[in-house]
Amino acid sequence: MQAGLVLWDDGTPTPPTTDVPPNGPAYGADPHGDGRGNASLITQISTFPTTGVIPDVCGGMACRSSTP
Repeated sequence: MQAGLVLWDDGTPTPPTTDVPPNGPAYGADPHGDGRGNASLITQISTFPTTGVIPDVCGGMACRSSTP
């Protein structure tokens, strides 16, 4: 079994490290589902199961996306 992990930054603020209730805009938008329209992310996802390779689609830089 193979496993891989790539973190993408979509601009959502970092969550608090304490157990506090949500504080509206301070949390930003819900990031779940972000990246669905990002061709680079989809390339990574579709390449890995068939090759075992996670392609570097971010050119060695941090992967950032503003595509929901």
